[in-house]
Amino acid sequence: MSTGCPLEEGGIRFDPHDPDFVEKGVPFPLLARIRREQPILRLESGAWYLSRYQDVSDALSDVDTFRSDLSAITGISGGVEAVPPEQLYLSEIEEPRHKEIR
Repeated sequence: MSTGCPLEEGGIRFDPHDPDFVEKGVPFPLLARIRREQPILRLESGAWYLSRYQDVSDALSDVDTFRSDLSAITGISGGVEAVPPEQLYLSEIEEPRHKEIR
């Protein structure tokens, strides 16, 4: 892979947006290793990568704890606060509106 973020330990590098996935395919062995060794991974961009179903489910259900700031991915300076409310992703919407929509 051309880019990525090292884990705290183990020397694994991973970038979920790596364009090599298009040409070389999804790196399933690497994803399995991430699930085993670092299932909640802080990426170089500042985003978090959750690799287990239960962790993703928990994050989507508890928006107060796991509210997204997609500025690292979208490049929008000012983060969530700069995005009009009607353009927010579900994970960026605060309670009680989040629960009403979900």
